[in-house]
Formats: sequence, C-alpha cells, structure tokens
Amino acid sequence: MTPPDGSPRQPAVVPAEEDLPTVRRLAGEVLGTDPTVISEIGNGNLNQVFRASSARDSVVIKRAVPYVHSVGRSWPLSSARVITEARAYEVHHAASPGRLPGLRGRDDDARLLAIEDIAGLDCRSWLSSDRPAPSIATAVGDYCADIVQRTSPGAMSGARWDELRAAFTDTTMRDFTDRVVFRAPFEDDPTNSWPAHLRERRSLVTDDPAILRTAAHARAVFLGRADCLLHGDLHSGSVLFDGTRTAIIDLEFAFFGPAAFDIGNFLAHLYFARARRHALGESAARRAEIDQLATEFCETVTRRLAGSGAPTGLAAEAALFAGSELLRRIVGRFAVADLVELPTAARESAERAVFSAWHNLFRSHHTVTTFTEIWHTAEGTR
Repeated sequence: MTPPDGSPRQPAVVPAEEDLPTVRRLAGEVLGTDPTVISEIGNGNLNQVFRASSARDSVVIKRAVPYVHSVGRSWPLSSARVITEARAYEVHHAASPGRLPGLRGRDDDARLLAIEDIAGLDCRSWLSSDRPAPSIATAVGDYCADIVQRTSPGAMSGARWDELRAAFTDTTMRDFTDRVVFRAPFEDDPTNSWPAHLRERRSLVTDDPAILRTAAHARAVFLGRADCLLHGDLHSGSVLFDGTRTAIIDLEFAFFGPAAFDIGNFLAHLYFARARRHALGESAARRAEIDQLATEFCETVTRRLAGSGAPTGLAAEAALFAGSELLRRIVGRFAVADLVELPTAARESAERAVFSAWHNLFRSHHTVTTFTEIWHTAEGTR
C-alpha cells in the first residue's frame, strides 16, 4: 500500500544489532514486494529471528550468527548450521508431511532461512499459560515415529542413505550438544551454573561412579549411533500450535543419531511443564493435563513403532536422554523459561523436583521397558 501523500512506504524496521539488508532482500524475494515491516521476534539462544510483512503476506526469516546469540561473541559457533537446518527441513517434510512449516527461501551465503509464518504459539508458552493444554501429543508422536521409520537406512536405498549421510557431515551442532548435555554437567565446566540450593547435591552428579558410568553410556549412545535423521533439539519451544495445527520448527541441530533421542528430549520438556505447575500449587486437574499429554505422546510413538523394525531398547535409551536433558537445563547455561520465570521459592521447588527426576531416571533407566514407564520412573511412582 502507498501512504495518502503518494510517497513510497518505507519499511518500519526494528533492527536487532545492525542494519540487515540481506534480511530485507530475501524477504522481498519471498514476498514478491518490499516488506513494510521487519521486526526481530523471539529470544532464541542461537539465532536471530525476524518476521517480515507486506500488506498481504508475511514470512519468518532466521539468521544464523557466528556465535551463540544469547551469550555473545565470546562463544563462537559456526553459522553453517542454517544450511544444515534447510537440508533437514527438506528431508523431514518428505518424511512427515504437514508437520513442519513450509520452506520458502534461503540464502546460504548470508546464512538466512525463510520459512512459513505460522500464527501459532509455541507450546512452552502455551503450557505456561492458563489455557487448556494444547492437543499436540499425537502430532508430535507421529512426527517422531515418521522420522525414526522414514529416515533410517532400512527405509531407502543404499545410495540414498549414503547421499543423506554425506549431506549431514557437519558435526558442529552435535558437538555442541555433546558438550552442554553429556559432558559439562558432570565436569567442572565454565558453562555450568549450579543453583545455590542444589550445590549440596552436586556430589551426586560428579562423584558417584555409577552415575558417571551412566553418563558415559548415554554419551556413547549419542555419539555412536546413526539410526535416523533426528530433529536434535525437540522440545516444547520448538513446537507451534495455532489451535488446530501443530508444526515442528528449529531443525538446526539435525544429525544422524540414536532413534530415542528426540523422544526422550521431548518428554523431559513436558516434565518441566509439570514441575512448573506443581511448584505453583496448581490443581491436580491442571497437573494431570501434562500427564495426559505425556501418556498420549508415549502411546502414539509405541503404536507407530510397534513391529516397524525400530532399534530395540528405545525406551531405556529415551529414559537416559530424558534424564540428561532434565539435568543440564537446571545446572547448565541454557535454562528453560518454564522454571526461570517462576518466583524464587517456586523455582527452587521445581528445580529440586527436576533434579530428583533426573536421579531417578539415571539410577533406573535400565529397568525401563516402555515409553510410559519413563514418566512414572521420573516421578518415582514406578
């Protein structure tokens, strides 16, 4: 649209750190016209995220900066992750149609990725609100099962498998996960940030030989298996819901890894939501909403993978990965909003509950034979 005085409309740009002409250029190519508004949205740990709008359309553009965005230039990180993400979107679109936003454009040189703008709310925010729990469990469970079944070597020719493996050889993001999830919490790592109220329990993490063996086993499975092309960072913040549609986003961590990883990671984040509600003293019915989501998710994955030739022992491995994610989010650099936004006393209560859930899973993961048992093991009710 043109202003009443006939002068050209100037984009109303809300800059992030600097003028970003490459973002404007890609937005113009995708929208077919110069954007009228470009604003930075979200507060992601890794990337800048913009919404570019015209009078008739909008698009979300991710820019991978060459460092961890939430930390700054003191923590360098390859910006090539956005290229990996674009490739992963293409593969996962084919494997799980309708479960991801559309890929609308990319500029690899500028480290930009344009995706469909979905007007939904991320499920972490949804679960932290007063809204009824979103009906996402079946969709996310189907997505996980699709990825396990359709991006594995048994689902394609040997030539296609080799082609895909060659497209995902960059280990930058896998190595990032290795450090912050599987090594740092068990070591004296500068990225750790132990809460004062948990420091007396630190020896349970760093000095218990059985726990350290379990941590080493979890790491070995994470690094040593290439079952399928994982999302790599599946959590409630990477799931959007608009009331009817569920969409999975943020695939920059995609890598070929163990089939149980995404499943365990997502369950851990449902547990954060439950711990939050419990710490706030919310009703049993409100807490049960999260239990039901976890049950539906587990039952969907179980039903879909039954008899599919998926690797054995997935439930026990998912328990390990759920525990690993629970621990690192309360003692490491990248805490979750579910807990960070709580009042002090409630946050401490929730973090103690999460710590206990981690300990339960690490001590008893080998006894877990079904996905639903992960939830009960974390709670200590199994």
